[in-house]
Amino acid sequence: MAPRIDLEDIADDAWERYRDAKRRHDELSDGSHDKMMASIAMSVAVLAAIQATAAHRAEK
Repeated sequence: MAPRIDLEDIADDAWERYRDAKRRHDELSDGSHDKMMASIAMSVAVLAAIQATAAHRAEK
């Protein structure tokens, strides 16, 4: 039998990654290429966090 996946831990990790990406985004200069890339990373991170949270709530 496969081990149980802890969706709550995955969701928590995903939100932490989003917070890190947002922090990096906020530290960068407006108009820079790095800020644009950080915006993309932040968008992907928040989508992953939302999806993981939804999966965790559906499991309950």
